[in-house]
Amino acid sequence: MAFKIASIPVLFPIDICVFSLQDSKYATTLHMKSNGARHFEVFKTNNGVYELIADIASPNGIAMDCTDFNNKGYVAIALNYTERMQSANEGSPIYEISGRHVRAIQYFAAAHLTSMYLRNADAEKFILLIACTDQDIKIYNFNDWKFEESKVQFTDGALGQGGQTCVSIRKMKSYLIIATIIWPIVRPTYILPILNKNSMLTL
Repeated sequence: MAFKIASIPVLFPIDICVFSLQDSKYATTLHMKSNGARHFEVFKTNNGVYELIADIASPNGIAMDCTDFNNKGYVAIALNYTERMQSANEGSPIYEISGRHVRAIQYFAAAHLTSMYLRNADAEKFILLIACTDQDIKIYNFNDWKFEESKVQFTDGALGQGGQTCVSIRKMKSYLIIATIIWPIVRPTYILPILNKNSMLTL
């Protein structure tokens, strides 16, 4: 079996994510320029070569994730600020990608973000956004035009109590698996069966 290898022309990558829309492949990167400045860039394949279609400064970017949904791409970038942003468009952005167009659809003003994850759920087709700070974990549902904080009540109430941070998030079939650290010594893993966008349980 032959494998086709393509390269993404960026320096000092911090995070890279790849997805497909129709017959095109996209690569999104959070990386450092030669001068140390952090940038978010979007590439689209053209005759098998990744071409740059967007370059956006992300000076406090520390983590990135992406997914595709309804033939559009979505990218979440965690910006690590020590204080909550006063202006909405200074927060951590969610970008929507369609064709060669890239636009910010929402910003999150939370401080001390360590990571943001986008996960598709198949009980019902929707996107979950998991935003992790150094003290808390919040889950948001996508309602076709913006993310809203989930109203789900977890059975043990641990998520959102503070003093914890997520270290890994995986989507397996209809389960969302969140590995966390609760300081100083306890290290639980939450397994959340995704029933629909308003119904999840903690096992």
